[in-house]
Amino acid sequence: MKWYLCFPILSTVFLGLSPIAQSAELIKGPTNARFTVESLPNGNYRLCSDRPPSDIQRVSGVCFRFRKQGEDIVGEYYYPYKGSRTCITGEVNNNTVTGQSVETIPGNADMPSDLPRQDTMENWGQDGFLQVGRAQLETEGSINAIRYRSTLLHLKDFYQFNLGQGKPPQNCTTDTQEMANLPTANEIEYQLYTNPRFYYRVKYPANILTPQPPPANGDGREFQSTDGQIIMRVYGSHNALSESLNERYQQVLQQDSSGSNREVMYRSINDNFFVVSGYRGNMVFYRKTIFDNNMFKTLELSYHRSFQPEFDAVVGEIANSFKSANPN
Repeated sequence: MKWYLCFPILSTVFLGLSPIAQSAELIKGPTNARFTVESLPNGNYRLCSDRPPSDIQRVSGVCFRFRKQGEDIVGEYYYPYKGSRTCITGEVNNNTVTGQSVETIPGNADMPSDLPRQDTMENWGQDGFLQVGRAQLETEGSINAIRYRSTLLHLKDFYQFNLGQGKPPQNCTTDTQEMANLPTANEIEYQLYTNPRFYYRVKYPANILTPQPPPANGDGREFQSTDGQIIMRVYGSHNALSESLNERYQQVLQQDSSGSNREVMYRSINDNFFVVSGYRGNMVFYRKTIFDNNMFKTLELSYHRSFQPEFDAVVGEIANSFKSANPN
């Protein structure tokens, strides 16, 4: 039986999320017929395996976002709507990249019990474009990763799209924050989301998180980084059970202590809102719930704890902006 790897970057079960759409503009392709990766000038690029219909403005298939300098390539190979990815570094010949790759294992995933044998190459993912071998486990602080010392990436018949909001990684390390390549505090661009049904607003970092189309009931919005390592969700609900804010607060605390692997590090309740935050394995979670006009309005964030303390400042900016909005 063929052996596959591909860890989802972040479990979406916790927040009940679904993959987000990623807008894209087709530039040219496919490779081999129109151009080769080797022939591209130095710069940053994104290639994807499928060409979507002209009326669908999003990437399709599996993608490779990379930086090219001469024959040297550094990039991330990823499934846009599944969260799985690996970082690849190597040299390009025609449309094939040969080198090494690093796959970060998310904190909520089990360590693999078996790895590709030293003398064979195995498919990474279901499409067969990427083969890996000579695997070894690596640990950097709280980060677990698999380094494949042999990697072959075949980019024949891929299409070039615009780069999108993400940037190629600088290098392939076992440092999750380095691979995520987050913008600095001065580079972050905030945009405002307002919900007209439950009357609340919140700022989100638009060059880190992308909003997915709103749900049919209009209760909120989901936002996610391109690699799935950072997730933000806002939603509202009517107080159908006539609960008090304290009753909802106690329910959240009980959920966090009833057989889960969450550790609450901070909790606070005020006149009209409460905050609960802490760790779930290697993930940081944050929740703020506002009670206003007999409606509950909730902000949830989840991100890898290796992003601390830098991303904590972003969370603070988001949380402070999360407020009830004037219905008029």
